[in-house]
Amino acid sequence: MLKLLKVLAGWLFKRRPAITVRPWNMTDIRALITIEEEDGGPIEGKAFFNWILEEQVYGVVAVENGVVQGFAVAYPDSGYIYTIRVAKKSRRRKIGTRLLKHFLIALNVWQKQQLSIDVSNKNAGGRRFLERNGFAVVLITEYHDDDGNFQEAFLTLQRPPPTGFTWNDVMVVNGDETIEL
Repeated sequence: MLKLLKVLAGWLFKRRPAITVRPWNMTDIRALITIEEEDGGPIEGKAFFNWILEEQVYGVVAVENGVVQGFAVAYPDSGYIYTIRVAKKSRRRKIGTRLLKHFLIALNVWQKQQLSIDVSNKNAGGRRFLERNGFAVVLITEYHDDDGNFQEAFLTLQRPPPTGFTWNDVMVVNGDETIEL
């Protein structure tokens, strides 16, 4: 019995290796593509690689024992977070939180007052994660098929939300319309 307690205590209290968040580099590309593809991301393989080179984005990776566990991409000029992705096997370990906090610190460097991100209405976990970290829904963009049938909606979340902003202030727009917040 004592041996079993020691084994359980060792398992419960074992130290995980430290997670480091750092800017990505070209040696990380294969890991980024793997994480993006396992999550069914919109950009795949070579297109993802080309997108990184063409866009003026700032990307960071979360690394544990030399292995990329997640990544995040933002546009510094607008404060818009394009994506936060964590490898499926590494979820529920605060890696997404570490990546997000990196961007919150970067706000000062970018001289921005707020961050924004879009999340699919189908991604309830992503929305909860963002709300736990101070984001609030400020816009809902709905997309319909050619027959006008609802397909999907994307929620735009912002941190901090505008002062005095409530759920009643959230706008719902058609995805074909262009609006500015």
